Amino acid sequence: MKMELNQAEFRALLELVEIASWVLHAHKIDEPPETEAYRKVEQKIMSQAKQFGLENLVDYDEDLKEYFPSGTFEEESPVMEFIEDFENDTFWDQMVDRLVERDMIEKEGEDAYLAMELEDRFGKEMPLREKYAEELEANGLKNVKVG
Repeated sequence: MKMELNQAEFRALLELVEIASWVLHAHKIDEPPETEAYRKVEQKIMSQAKQFGLENLVDYDEDLKEYFPSGTFEEESPVMEFIEDFENDTFWDQMVDRLVERDMIEKEGEDAYLAMELEDRFGKEMPLREKYAEELEANGLKNVKVG
């Protein structure tokens, strides 16, 4: 299969690849072996930037023999805005999920909670979800205290 892309489409592809790479590697010290296939595809795509007149978006490190997003890419691309929005939304969703799970386990017991039918669990969780979602939306972390 051969795919034709114009410059704008290739730039969007570079941005998608950077988002995926962030998800796979941003919080890792070493790149996990199970992501090697993805890194190879990323390198293959980045190696084509010059062909699309986008060589200013990719730097090549001679010592590492790898391509990286350039400073220009990082300055001009909306990638980090998308990632930050995603991470922010995920934080609040996870906060609610974890508080609800904590409270449900405390109330029902872990074994009983885990054994609940999904529909029953969802019904019992919903009032807590609404409570926490409303509180966090109204006050953020202002009322969250530890200790």
